Amino acid sequence: MAVALFLVLNRAAYKGYFQDDDLDTMGWSWFTSTPFYLKSLVSPRLTTDNFRPVGHYYYHVMDRNFGLDFPKYLIPLHLAHLLNIWLLWMVARKLGLGVLAASAGAFFFGFHAVLFDAWWKPMY
Repeated sequence: MAVALFLVLNRAAYKGYFQDDDLDTMGWSWFTSTPFYLKSLVSPRLTTDNFRPVGHYYYHVMDRNFGLDFPKYLIPLHLAHLLNIWLLWMVARKLGLGVLAASAGAFFFGFHAVLFDAWWKPMY
C-alpha cells in the first residue's frame, strides 16, 4: 500500500524534464569511460572540479541507454528511495520500535517535503 501511495503522489514527476545541470552533465559524460569512473570512485583524492563519480556515472549509463527519455531516469531513483524506506522500517523494527512507530518514521522519511527535489530531479 505504501508503494502505491508513493507512486500516486509522485506521478507528476514523470511529466517533468531535465534542467540545465542535467543536460550539462549528460554532455560531459560522453567524454569519459567506465574505467575512469571506477578509478575515480576508489581514489581518495578530492577533485578540484566538483567531479562526483557516482552521480556522473549515473548520467553516463542512463544517457547511453535512454537518451533524453526523462521518465526512465526517475525509475531507478524512485526504486532506490523505496528500498531505503523499507530498510529504515526494518532498522526501526530491529531497534525495538513497534509497527506503528516504525511505519510513522518510514513514512516521514519517505514523504518529507525537503526530499521533494531529490525524487523529482535526477541531478539532486
